[in-house]
Amino acid sequence: MAEISADFKSWLGTRTAITSLVGSSTGARIFPERPKQNAALPYLIITQSYGRQQNNLGGRVAMQECQFEILSVGETRNQADELSTAVHNEMTPSNKTMGSSFVTEIMTELHRDSGDDLPQDGSDRARYWARSVYRLFVVL
Repeated sequence: MAEISADFKSWLGTRTAITSLVGSSTGARIFPERPKQNAALPYLIITQSYGRQQNNLGGRVAMQECQFEILSVGETRNQADELSTAVHNEMTPSNKTMGSSFVTEIMTELHRDSGDDLPQDGSDRARYWARSVYRLFVVL
């Protein structure tokens, strides 16, 4: 079975609209679960918040359903929104090959919100974020 989390992260790192904002290759600022300490802005945080397999009547696992939360973080509200929009535009339309995973459908706009985190540790650097939730259906 393909590892959709790794395939999804790698796929995001190949999209020009995204890499123009977060860097490319091994230096891309696309992080699973949490960013590296003192990571440069903007960056993406990807969390797989849900996943289950769907079986057919014969008992064979036919499809995996996965939900990802993507947090786009920037120095300004506009920077966070620009990154979030770049991700959203890459997610439509469906039917994408992501590494060894074939995604047949992507449900977008399940949930979208935004906010900011106050500066911490005596810093004057606030972080603005935009969060989007996507559900992917992957053929196994």
